[in-house]
Order: sequence, then C-alpha cells, then structure tokens
Amino acid sequence: MEMERCHLWLARFADRTEVDDYFEEIVPYPDDRPISLFAADQGKRFYDHDWVFAEFHAGGNLGAILDAIRAPAGTRDAVLAAAAGADFECNAVVVADEGEFPEPVSVVGPPRLEYIGCHPLWGK
Repeated sequence: MEMERCHLWLARFADRTEVDDYFEEIVPYPDDRPISLFAADQGKRFYDHDWVFAEFHAGGNLGAILDAIRAPAGTRDAVLAAAAGADFECNAVVVADEGEFPEPVSVVGPPRLEYIGCHPLWGK
C-alpha cells in the first residue's frame, strides 16, 4: 500500500542527528506520553511510523529531496512555491499520511517545521 495524499512540512534541522533524535521513538511505547518529539509537537501520543518520514539533505537541495520522495509535478510545484515564500531555508521535507494527523501544525522549533498542506504523493 502506498500513500496517496500526505501532509507535508518544510523543515530545518541542524543536522541528520537532530532529524533522528526528533523522530526517535520511545520503546516500549509509553501509555502516558507521546512516542517521539514529533508526536508531541503534533499533539499526538502515537502515530504509525510506517506512514511518517523525513527526507533530509544537508545542503538544502530541495530538488534532490523532492526527487527522493518521488513527488508528482503538482506537489513538487506546491512545495517549491511554499519554500520560496518561507522565512527560513529548509533542508528537509517531513511527510505523513493524511490519516495519521487530523490537525497537523507548524512548529517554531528548533527544529523548524512549516506545515504546507495535504498533497498527492505516490498515488495512482
């Protein structure tokens, strides 16, 4: 099964280690707190990690990031337009299946995440 529509965030991380730390899950999953820093920032205790990921490029090459996530042309255009209007240089895109987060939000950070909407991704 592939994601058809996804929430997307433009993001700025200090380095790959910060990406890994931000999405690192507490195992075993706790009953009383979020499973990761990302989950906490999104106001969720749990999400299915199979449907959430971040694509990072240290040099901030957004084209390479969009190639890596196989963004279709319309989504690519929307992401590039959002990046052009962002008040920070992104070096990552965070992707989550639309069903995982009912009310996705931007995060001031660090790390900085700017929610840019739900877009087609990989779909038929």
